[in-house]
Amino acid sequence: MQHLTEQNKRKLCQQIRDIESHCDAELVTVITRQSDEYHYIPVLWAALIALLLPGLISLLDLPLNVGDAYLVQVAVFAVAAVLLSWPPIKFRVVPKSVQYRRASLHAHELFFIEGLHITENRSGVMIFVSLAERYVEIIADHGIAEKIDQSVWQDIVDEFIADVSRGNTAEGYTRAVERCGALLQTHFPGGPGGANELPDHLIEL
Repeated sequence: MQHLTEQNKRKLCQQIRDIESHCDAELVTVITRQSDEYHYIPVLWAALIALLLPGLISLLDLPLNVGDAYLVQVAVFAVAAVLLSWPPIKFRVVPKSVQYRRASLHAHELFFIEGLHITENRSGVMIFVSLAERYVEIIADHGIAEKIDQSVWQDIVDEFIADVSRGNTAEGYTRAVERCGALLQTHFPGGPGGANELPDHLIEL
């Protein structure tokens, strides 16, 4: 995913202010560089490679004694751990299921940390994006979920991800906010003067 420019961020902020001035709901946007460091995954792969090395040495009948084989094994483990920890490689060896699970957990943690669960009408909605994992999720509080099915939010997420895959991250975010705003204005209409309980700017982590 591409990062958003300052102009993109200002546009999102203004979009959210316009939306919230016409509905009784709170829309929050969050973007994070990555949801986890995944330190243990490269180490596990490096350990597996190192453990397979003695068998390979035996299969190839290499002239190494036990001490030399051990030193080679340690060296291979260290080099593999360093190489696999390099981000462009690391995110290829971390299973997508692990990445998505961690990103989703991070999103739900932030939903509570940012206070979306304590709005007056339980009407908070968060659009969460984790760049490294290429993950998008929309989380709605109980007041919203009672009127708008999760499948509707997922449709917006799917369109957002399709935009991202085409390299249109900023446009995708703008469209996602616009579609969320239309839903909130339809199901939770309101007017100017309501309390602004949560930040309108893009939260960057």
